[in-house]
Order: sequence, then structure tokens, then C-alpha cells
Amino acid sequence: MSELLKRAIFGSLYVIVLVACTYFHPISLLILFLGLTILATKELIAIFSKCGIEIQVTNAYILSILTFIVFIAPHYYSNNSNFAYLLVITSLIMFIYELYRNKTNGIVALACSLFPALFVGFAFACLVKIAFLPPFLSNDIKPNSFSVIESGWHTIIQRFNPDNLILVYILVWVNDTFAYLSGRLFGKHKLMESISPKKTWEGFMGGLILTAITASILLYLQSNSINKAILGIILGLIVSIGSTYGDLVESMAKRNAKIKDSGQVIPGHGGILDRLDSLLFIGPLLYAIISLLW
Repeated sequence: MSELLKRAIFGSLYVIVLVACTYFHPISLLILFLGLTILATKELIAIFSKCGIEIQVTNAYILSILTFIVFIAPHYYSNNSNFAYLLVITSLIMFIYELYRNKTNGIVALACSLFPALFVGFAFACLVKIAFLPPFLSNDIKPNSFSVIESGWHTIIQRFNPDNLILVYILVWVNDTFAYLSGRLFGKHKLMESISPKKTWEGFMGGLILTAITASILLYLQSNSINKAILGIILGLIVSIGSTYGDLVESMAKRNAKIKDSGQVIPGHGGILDRLDSLLFIGPLLYAIISLLW
């Protein structure tokens, strides 16, 4: 099988799984991003290892998963008030445990042990939460809602709008495509050569402008609202900027570790971080800003 064919096949499968799990049901979305959190944390741990940093591996997994769960819990489970305490206690245990490990670079190891929770667990949780915001693509004030009672647990799933997240995926792909094309056609000025030599300001601006225009048009066509079209421009700008910096941060980590790909989860495409690095900045940025503006 040629490299191009392999990339096409597994790239298509990746998109199908991502979109299907996002759209099918809130539980499939939860399972998808919980799995991605674990895989991305594993790749970060491997990167730190290649950099010679001995982090708290088990605790890093636990904290990353707990962070993801704590921040999405209000959308899935009513009795979640104690989850945050588990997050705090786990963090404190990691601080104390590092003292007893007695490593020469203990503070660096501790910081890197905490890092996956912020960079992966929190970021992916924010992406899931975007699917519970009011619908981007319409003026509908009564979005889908679910209420499930199972084994005595009252699972609350309110305002589930998977189209929000599908739109984010589409805008990321638009940004990546037009940033690449603009860079190839017009790229002359390096954006950040020491981190990503192929990225240019021309490519960045091309992706930024086309993503903002695409978002504005899509939101206007679905809502027939000028206000939504303006918010679409803001949405596109956030996605483009977040996508670029998410990619740069992951490139910085790989460059420090002297590796090309973060992993080999998707044949021909590398690891989870290679495919989803753009979303790691978009999630927190978009959720925070849209929660205030929408």
C-alpha cells in the first residue's frame, strides 16, 4: 500500500469515527474524548521521557482523567459536587510525592506531571462542553435535551448540540487547508521558524481570513441573522488563532524531544496529538469566549 493511499484511508476513518461519535449521542462523545485524553496523555508522557524528564506517570494519568471528568460532570451527572475535591487532593498528593522521590530536577518533573491535566484533560473537557452550549447554527432556544435514570444515578444531559462541535471540526479543516494553500502560493515571511519552519505569516493570514468568512457565511445561512454572522467572524478568528498556536505548542514539544510524530496511533498520520493539537487551544478559548458572548 502506498503512503498516499494509506494516509487517505486512515485519514477518512479518523474523520468518520470523530464525527460519528460526536453526533450520535452524548455518551459516545464522552467515551470518545475520554479515550483521546488517555491516548494524548500517554504521548505527552513519552515526549517528556525522550526529554529525560522522569515524571509521575501513574499520577499524571489519574490527574488528566480526573480533570476531564470534573469539568464535564455537570452535563452528565447531577451529584458531582465532590468531584472537584478529588482533583485538588490528587494535585496535593503529587506535590508531596515529588518530595519523597528526591529527583534532582524535581520541580521540573512535578510541573511536567501536572501538565497533561491542563494541556489535554482540561482542553478536551472544554471541547465536550462546547456541544452543550446553545446552538451556533440557529436561533433555536429549545435545543435537544436528555434525562436518563440508570442504577439510581440521575444523569443530566441538557442542551446537547453536537452541531456546535461538528462546526468547529469543519472550521479547523478549513483553516488547515487554506493556511497550507496560502503558504504554498504566497508564503515568504516565516511565522516562527525556530519552532515550525514551514509556517508563514501569509499562510496564517490566509487561514484566518477564509475561516472567519466561512464561519460567518454558515451561521448567517442557518440563522438568517446578521448578529449571528458577526459572531461567526469571531468564532472563525478564535478557531484559526487557537488552531495555529495549538499546533505550534505541540511542535515545540516534539522539537525538544527531537521526534517527528507524537505517536503512531493513526497510520500515516502520527499520533493523537498530531491530529488534534489544533483543538487543544481552541477548546478552552472558544468555550470561555462564546459562553460570554453567545
